[in-house]
Amino acid sequence: MATLSALVNRHLPAGSAPDSYNELSVWLGNSTRNRDFMVGQSIGTLSVIERFYKYIEPCPGPLREVYSKIELGNDPDLQLYNIKEDTGEQRNLARQYPAKVKALEEKLNDIKTGKFVRPGINEPKEKIEYRLSKLKHNE
Repeated sequence: MATLSALVNRHLPAGSAPDSYNELSVWLGNSTRNRDFMVGQSIGTLSVIERFYKYIEPCPGPLREVYSKIELGNDPDLQLYNIKEDTGEQRNLARQYPAKVKALEEKLNDIKTGKFVRPGINEPKEKIEYRLSKLKHNE
């Protein structure tokens, strides 16, 4: 929402779209900097990807769809994958990297409970415009 709002030169109302970032400069090819993390949603579970790591929260339910045998992403255990080295998400690293699991789990919980909001969401319009102008000059 933030990117589309910037595209049409409209400001988002205060407090709206808390997980949306203005990525217009990336869309237009003026920057290669992107979000630090991304939240994903499957049928019954959420995940968060930060750099090379993907954390999938525990979720009850069948592991595979009955007829197609497609993996559904449900698992009662914590899941952590290095998606740069393991694109098929076959090697669960949760037990090897408990601190990373905890950090990503906390981030996802903060997002779900509204404790995390995108930078600038409650800043006055003038401060946001100033930061954007500085960003444009530094790219």
